[in-house]
Amino acid sequence: MKKPLLVLIGVVLFNTTLPVLAGPNWALIEDGRKVHAGRMHQGSSNEVTPQQQESKNAKMQKMMKGCHTMMNQS
Repeated sequence: MKKPLLVLIGVVLFNTTLPVLAGPNWALIEDGRKVHAGRMHQGSSNEVTPQQQESKNAKMQKMMKGCHTMMNQS
């Protein structure tokens, strides 16, 4: 009874450590790098138009006015 139990424990331990011995998946790592580089390139090509900048500035001014009125109320 003792030997089959030890064999079973040994097989389970071997199967759990097998992925560690296999090493990293380089194909998956390279795919991730390509995706990351594509996202970085895509993000750098998006330029803000003057109309978008004016809209952002107007929203910021509106928000700041709201903040100032709230601060003055208290």
